[in-house]
Amino acid sequence: MGRKGQHTIDILFTLALFLAFAVLALFVVVLGANAYNDISRSSDENYNIRSSFVYLTEKIRQGDAYGSVKVTSIAGGDALVLSQEINNDTYETWIYLSGGKLSEIFIRRGTAFAPEAGQEIMDLSGFEIDAMGGGLYRMTLMDARGGEYDSLVSLKGSASGGIGAG
Repeated sequence: MGRKGQHTIDILFTLALFLAFAVLALFVVVLGANAYNDISRSSDENYNIRSSFVYLTEKIRQGDAYGSVKVTSIAGGDALVLSQEINNDTYETWIYLSGGKLSEIFIRRGTAFAPEAGQEIMDLSGFEIDAMGGGLYRMTLMDARGGEYDSLVSLKGSASGGIGAG
C-alpha cells in the first residue's frame, strides 16, 4: 500500500482543497451580488427621494407668487395645488400621490379629474405636505422601505417675509 495509497491520498487532498476553494469562491460571489443589489436598491430609492424633493421645491418656487400655492386633500392624501392665470383663465397644477407614484396633472380650475389620469413622476410610498404659515411648507416623503424624509421650502414672494422678500 506504500506508494499507491499515498498517491490516492494526494489526489483526494487536492480535490478536497479545490472543492473548498470553489465553494468559498461561490459564497463570495453570492455575497457580492447581494451587496450589489442592496446598494443598487438603496441608490434608486435615494435618487427618487432627492429628485422628488428637488422637483417639488422647484414647482413651489415656480408658483411662488403669494396665494398661488395651496395644500388640499384628495383621496385620503395631500395634494399640492399651484395656480396660474393664462389668457384670463385660471389653471391649476395638482401634484399628489396615486398608486405609489408621485403624479401631476394640469387642468382648468374647477375641472374634475381622476387621480389616475395624471402624469407619473416618481415612485414613492408616501407624500405629505403641510402649510406651516408665513409661506413655509414642510414636505414629507416616504420610500419603499418606509423611511421618512422631510424638507422645508419657503416661498420667495411671500408677503409674510419668506426667503428673498424685501
